[in-house]
Formats: sequence, structure tokens, C-alpha cells
Amino acid sequence: MRITSIKKKTTALLFAFLGCTTLQTALAQAVCTPTGGGPGAILAGTSSSTVLSVDTTTGKYIQIADVSAQTSTIAAGSGMNSFANNPNNSLIYFTSNNAAAANKTIFYYNLVTGVGGTLIADVTLAATGITLGTRGVGSGSGFYDIASNSYFIGIERPNGGGTATNSTVYRIPLNAAGTASSGPAVTIFNDTLDWGDIVVTGGFVHSFSNSSTGSPLAYRRYNSTTGVLDAPGSVTFIGVNYQAAFDSLGNVKVVNTPASTIQTFNVVGSPAAGLTGSSVNITSDGAAILTLNTINDTASCTPAVSTIGDTLFYDLNANGTQDAGDNGIAGVTVELINDINNNGIADAGEAVLGTATTDPSGKYLFTKILPGRYVVRPVTATGPLVGLTQTNPGANAGLKPATIAAVGASDLTADFGYRVNANLGITKTNGVTTVNAGGTTSYTIVVSNAGPDTVLNAVVTDPAVAGLSKTSATCTGAQCPAAGLVTTALLEGAGVVIPSLASGQSVTITVGANVTATSGSVANTATVTGPPGHNDPIPGNNTVTDTDTVQPIANLSITKTDGAASVNAGGTSTYTIVVSNAGPSSADGAIFTDPAVSGLSVSSVTCG
Repeated sequence: MRITSIKKKTTALLFAFLGCTTLQTALAQAVCTPTGGGPGAILAGTSSSTVLSVDTTTGKYIQIADVSAQTSTIAAGSGMNSFANNPNNSLIYFTSNNAAAANKTIFYYNLVTGVGGTLIADVTLAATGITLGTRGVGSGSGFYDIASNSYFIGIERPNGGGTATNSTVYRIPLNAAGTASSGPAVTIFNDTLDWGDIVVTGGFVHSFSNSSTGSPLAYRRYNSTTGVLDAPGSVTFIGVNYQAAFDSLGNVKVVNTPASTIQTFNVVGSPAAGLTGSSVNITSDGAAILTLNTINDTASCTPAVSTIGDTLFYDLNANGTQDAGDNGIAGVTVELINDINNNGIADAGEAVLGTATTDPSGKYLFTKILPGRYVVRPVTATGPLVGLTQTNPGANAGLKPATIAAVGASDLTADFGYRVNANLGITKTNGVTTVNAGGTTSYTIVVSNAGPDTVLNAVVTDPAVAGLSKTSATCTGAQCPAAGLVTTALLEGAGVVIPSLASGQSVTITVGANVTATSGSVANTATVTGPPGHNDPIPGNNTVTDTDTVQPIANLSITKTDGAASVNAGGTSTYTIVVSNAGPSSADGAIFTDPAVSGLSVSSVTCG
């Protein structure tokens, strides 16, 4: 669908539709391809030559530019007229609304760079060839046509008015940069009506004739090639100084300038129905109606090239700033909300315009944002932020305001720091100070949280040590991991993960072990570690060691035999004595004796 628009009047406000690029997010009321039937946004040029971005669903506006330095060169204090927008080059076109024959200049202004210039200094010169009347270019209309890269301007009463050339529309071809004409103006058509606004689409010129006396306004539809009045002919409706432009859904939005309202006019399906739907007040704060005089022009599409970000991170020292070692939080869903009343809070009825997800470094970015005020809100009910507490939240916890004050501007200040503030503790004991070599023992490990925050996914480890061999591990308590997730292998490896431990809660892990040490002592250490971003006010109780002296155990035995059942009187006999240690400990220094007895006289002793 080819969409263009032409309109005229003299003072105060000009409107131009925003959007027309496919956006990453819905951006409900401020996009060219909105979801849910949202109509998009419009630009407004005021009688003080400021440019506003207006949300057509809520009516909320924000100033994005000031071109008074240009219009005041024609007449001090003059406003804008013949407003149009070139989305290919981020340019707007306009004239001063000073209705004087000497007003012959068309200006341009770059919404991204903030730099303006003169498109044509004098439209009456042969290079352009436009005929002006007593009102000059100060009482007309304008629109930019993407297909032909041309600026269309309507000139009121070039021959004094009241004749067949009461109003004339010209097309001015432009250079590729959109900053100068590339040839003379071409006459498009003349109109005897004192028209207030025209939109062109689908082979038709939709005309809204203007009234300054309160009489009914007329809507007419003409064949854009032949100029023939097309069915349904004329429709009248009550109002004064309506201006019109297409929204992104193909409907015409009309602005009632004295009432400062925006409403839909159905020119496609049943134009006889006239205005449809509820009117929306144009406001600066969502409540107070903006006081306007006359709205002059409409145009289509300005680029949305701004961005909002930036980082979610583990704020280990809780200073609200991402310092060295404060790693980003990945995988968090972040919402962008339209802050209709500019209070920095996500109020009821303020739409979530879109979502983004933080990358591995914790960064998120909303792109192609239109000027306006927004609220950023990370999702905390699910995902990585569950159990974390925001550091330095300010007045509105969980929210950060973001403002795009101009097309192309960015707001990368919406950072969020998080941590868990909880005093985790761990104890471990087998209830004794001495264990027997070769024996068994049982350790009781208690992991507790003294608060104040709940800790998710705390990890308990109990590494393997020489002298002990773990044989079993069990957990008791409502906060224990699922069956199969408490094992000696996990304790000695990656650790046992406690899913959730609220303030005041604890879990008990019982570990059975064989004492493989034969002497000395055994020291067994257990540690509890919080999740990333955890701040423990008393870190000294996160590790505990149980040390026991090992009591040596040696199973000594002795045998003695001479291999005979009888000996001869006066004879000799040899006895073999074997001393054995079945362990587990060594029996260094063991003493054996073989006392003298009557009837035997020891003659020799050897050991081997």
C-alpha cells in the first residue's frame, strides 16, 4: 500500500506518523507494525517550532526536537508548517507558518544528528518554479513520498483564492541525501476546496475540507488519476480543523485540533460511518489535556533507531556498581514497559512493550525504540534471579526508568545489581575424639541458614581424605535434595546441592566411614558454598573440620612347639616360637618372653 498525505492550515501543530520499520518488540503504541491492533505514534510540530512524539493510543507526548532557530529566520516566534518526514534519511521537512509573500523557504532537520539546513531557499526561482500568492509557503501542506523520493507541498491561493487554482499541490524531486532538490517542481493538481487535509492511498485522494467557523466538515474521495469524485461521494461530520494521517493498519487517524483529541476515520471500509471508536486526549502526563490551536499537517514514518539497556550483575559488595569480579547474570528475562504517566512505576494498564534476555555477560538491549519514557523490569519470579536481592534498589525496587529524549538517542543506564545476603553455617562431628584403627565411625553434618535471605542451591562438599573411606551418605530434613542426589561420590566431587534453605532452616547429612588409618590422626573437612552473588556476613563458619586421634589396633599372636610329644631324659630339644601381628596397626616394640622352667635349660636363642 502506498501511503502519502497532504494537508494545510496555518498555526500551531503538525503531525507525522512514526515507525515504519519492523521493530524487535511490540512497542505497543509506538510502532509501524504493532501487535494487538495498536495504531502507532505520530510526530507533532508546534507553534513554537518544537517537535513532539505522540502516542496515539494514550495521547502521551514527549518533545524530541526544537527547530525554532530555523523558522525564526523567516519571522521571529513563527511556528512550523508543511510538515513531512523522510524516513530514509531521518529528515523532517517544514516551512515557517508565517503567511506572507516573502516566505519562500523550505527547511530540513535531521532528527538523529540534530543538524538542520535549507532545502530550497526560494521556491519561486526557475530551479524550482513554484508560484506563490500572498501567503507564500506559510499556509500550506507537505508530505514525503518514499517511492519517488519527493517532497510534496501544497500552496494555498497562489492566484489570490476563489478560483480554480485556489490551492495547488507540487512535487519536488530530491537528491539521494534528501537535503536538496534534484529538479524543478511538477504540478500535481489544483483544488477549489479550502481543504484542511488529504491522504492518498490505494488510487484515491481522501480529502478533508477545512472549516474555521464550526460548520460541518466534508470528507470526499477522488480518483487519484482522473480526479473524478468516487463513491460514496461526500460525507459530512461536525468538527473544526480536523487533520488526518494513516496509521500502520490502513486506517485514517484524525486530530480534532481545538479539542486536542485523536480519533479514527474509516475511509477504507465504510467512510459514511465517519469517526469511529473513542477519542484520545493529547497529554503530557497521561492526565492533563495539551492546549493546542490548529494542527496543520501529517506525514508518514520516522525511523526508530534508539536503544535501551544495559546489564544485570552479581553485586558482591552491594555498592550498586559493577566492579571487577562482579560477573553478569545470564538468561534473565527483562521487560520494557510504556510509562504512560512518567512516574517511573509499572502501573496497571501500562503495557509490556517487549522482552529481552540477558546474554552470558549479563547484558540486554532493546533496539529500535521510539522517543518516550519507559520502565525496565527484570523478571524475578522465575529464572536466575529467584532468591537474589537487588542492591541499591532506590525508591522503586525492581524497576529502572529509561528515557529516549530524541530520535537516535540511547539510554544505557538501566543496570541492576543482585546478591543473596545470608549467613550460611556448617558443623560436623562424630561425637568422639579418638577412633580405632580399622574401625568405623559416623559423622553428622548440619547445614543451616541464619538468614536473612533464602539461599537457593547451596553446595555441600566433603572431600576424600587419607585414613577414611566413606561408605554411606543420607540426608534428613524437608529441604533435602531428591533421592539419589546425596551420595558419597557427590560429596567428594561436585557437591550435594541443597535446593532451598530459608532463614532458620537446616538439613542434616549423615556420613558413614571406615577408618583406614592405622595411627596418628584423621582430619575430615566439610564446606558449604552459596550460589553466585551470595554474600555471607560471617564466612568463617562456612567450613568445619573434625579431627580424631587414631588408636592403633594390633592383633598379636604367638605359637611355640618342639614338634614332638615326648623328649628323652638328658637329651636335647629345639623349640620354634612364632610371633605374629594380624594388624591393622603395627606393633613395633612388642615384647615376648619365655621364662625359665624346671627341667629345661636353654642353651641357645636365634631369631630369623
